[in-house]
Amino acid sequence: MRANILASLLILSIATFAFSSSVRSDDPEHDLQIMWNGFWEQGGLPDPVDLMNCFDVSSANLTLNFVGDILNEAANNKFIQARATFINFGKNLPQPVKDCVMNSTEIKQAQVAYGLDNKTFNQLVGQIFTYALAHLQEVHQDAVDLNNYFEAADYYDVGKYGGQTVQTIFNNSKIDIDYGFERLDFEVIAKLMESII
Repeated sequence: MRANILASLLILSIATFAFSSSVRSDDPEHDLQIMWNGFWEQGGLPDPVDLMNCFDVSSANLTLNFVGDILNEAANNKFIQARATFINFGKNLPQPVKDCVMNSTEIKQAQVAYGLDNKTFNQLVGQIFTYALAHLQEVHQDAVDLNNYFEAADYYDVGKYGGQTVQTIFNNSKIDIDYGFERLDFEVIAKLMESII
């Protein structure tokens, strides 16, 4: 169950991967849909339709603000802060939205398309950390590039190139890790990553 929640949040995060801390949108639901279209199409899937029924204006704004904060923190090498933001988003997203997303066939299709299905929570986290540690400069540049797409209001490309990042990490990786990340000191890894970039 934790792996499914992480995979769903990962899809939501990357598919909407470039909003600044305060959404500058008159129609966040529309902008969210445009980004998801890019993400789903990059995965070889049709544009999601039913998934948007999970969100109202408030939860779309919450999601966009969350992703903007994560992107900003990643672009500024604030990985410890990004973890807290991720946890807070999980706590603040209304349970009916989470339930709707978790039951969405479109999310399940995206999990399969991007290689996020049939993995434990630790495997997902392990692949993310392994890739990030081995490719710190690329991960940082991806965050900066996605932010630039957002600032240019190129929401489709934000979704598309966010999807390419997920494909790079999960589909192209021969790594199948099941570390005990619940015992790993996240702050030690985050400080290491922050000091290198």
